Amino acid sequence: MERTRFVTPSLVLFFTKIEVIFGGLFMTAWTSRLAKAAAISALAANGQFKPDQMQNVERVAFILHPHTQRSLPMTTSVTTPEAKLEALGLKLPKATKSPEGLHLPFTFVNIRGERLLFSGHPKNAIDGSIAGPFGVVGSDISTEQGYAEAREVALTVLANIKAEVGELSRIVGWVRVFGMVTSAPGYSDQHIVVNGFSDLVIEVFGQDVGRHARSAIGVAGLPLGFAMEIEGEVLIGK
Repeated sequence: MERTRFVTPSLVLFFTKIEVIFGGLFMTAWTSRLAKAAAISALAANGQFKPDQMQNVERVAFILHPHTQRSLPMTTSVTTPEAKLEALGLKLPKATKSPEGLHLPFTFVNIRGERLLFSGHPKNAIDGSIAGPFGVVGSDISTEQGYAEAREVALTVLANIKAEVGELSRIVGWVRVFGMVTSAPGYSDQHIVVNGFSDLVIEVFGQDVGRHARSAIGVAGLPLGFAMEIEGEVLIGK
C-alpha cells in the first residue's frame, strides 16, 4: 500500500489561496514551509531526493509558491549584509586610516542615539589608506569610471560603519545620501556617478532598508584633489 503523504502540492495551493484572501499577513511562512515539504515529497516519490539536494527543493518550492521565494528563488537565503557582500564577490577594506600629519577635527562616523551620520568619504585601499579617487570627472575620469569609484566609496563607508557598530545588520534604515563630484565645466551626469553608491546600498540592504533620499552635485574642487566625496545618514538598532 502506498504511504499517505501529509503534505501535497494540492494542500500547498489550498493554503496559498487562503494567503491571497487574507493578504499574506499570516500564512506566508506556513505556505513557504509547505511548499518545500511538498517539493521533498515530490522528489522522493521519484527517487530523486537526497539530503544534500536542497537546491532542487528550493527550485520546486519556487514553482509551487513563488511569492515566498522572491528574493533568491534558486539559492539559499542570504540573511545579513556581510553575507550579501560575500555573495556579490565584494570585500570591505579596513577602516580609514588618516594620513600622518593631517589634522582632522571630526570623525568619519558620528553616532547620536539611533542616528549614525557619516562624513564625506573618499575611497579606501584594502589596507585602509585613503586612495582617492583623484581628478576631475568629465575630463580625467569618465562617467562609467566615476560610477565604479562611487561603488568603492560605498564599500569604504560600510567598512567604517562596521568598525563602529560591529555588524552591518544593525543598520535598520538608510536615510539620506549626499554626493559631491568634482566636475569639468559643463559636466552634468553627477547623478549617474553617485548612482554607483546608491545601487550598491540597495543591492546589499534591499529596498526596504536601503532606500534613501539623495542629492548629487558638481563642484569645482574637493579637499586633497578628490574626485568625489559622499556623506549621509543611516538609522541603527540595537
